Amino acid sequence: MVFSSETFLFLFLPGFLALYYLTPWRWKSATLLAGSYVFYAWWRVDFLLLLIGTTVWTYMTGRAIRASEGARRRMWTGIGVAGCLAVLGGLWHGAAWTYVLWGAWHGGWLALERYTGWAKSRSPAALLRTLLLVLLGWVMFRATSVAEAGEVLAGMAGLNGIGMSATSAFQMTGESLVFLALAIFVAAAEPGLRRSRVASVEPAKGGGAVTVANTLLPSLATLIVAILAVLKLSEQSFSPFLYFQF
Repeated sequence: MVFSSETFLFLFLPGFLALYYLTPWRWKSATLLAGSYVFYAWWRVDFLLLLIGTTVWTYMTGRAIRASEGARRRMWTGIGVAGCLAVLGGLWHGAAWTYVLWGAWHGGWLALERYTGWAKSRSPAALLRTLLLVLLGWVMFRATSVAEAGEVLAGMAGLNGIGMSATSAFQMTGESLVFLALAIFVAAAEPGLRRSRVASVEPAKGGGAVTVANTLLPSLATLIVAILAVLKLSEQSFSPFLYFQF
């Protein structure tokens, strides 16, 4: 049912408006919520669980926002927005539970990072944790079903035995491993390089010297690695880049 359909214009909308205006004031919000559930469940009943989940999420975070002040209020606002936008971002890619779970996966971890303060950490362990969580999330994004995602995650955890498929082993050439190691190094070192650039530029405002080594070279190294990665992808008939699969 869409807004321009006859079902909505001549059946659902008049019936709901009549019910809404006949409802006592204290129950109008509940009536509006129930009407929204019916409208979206008309499209897909299985997504009703998602709507109920987002309702509970926004209600609980809203109560937390109202009961807090200052920094904690900003924290709860960020948690509420992160969770809702992440799920919405998953649905933006397609109306499938795999995308919903992918969005909820990221939203849940973003909310947890804000609540625990992990988001402020820039340590190598934090970078590795973020990389691992993102990689696990891509499994749900790429899978055609929740069951398939579960099978892949089980294999990644070693539940199907430890080993490498022939296809994966064929792709793990020496050149690929060098590029992978170089990319990991640049990604892990980039925050530290950025801080060193800032630290070197700030004293320069007071008369200090800015050298090429601590300002230009880190950015140039990152650019070179990015160009090499694009060239490597372009020479292959099969691209492992996820978005190229759609």
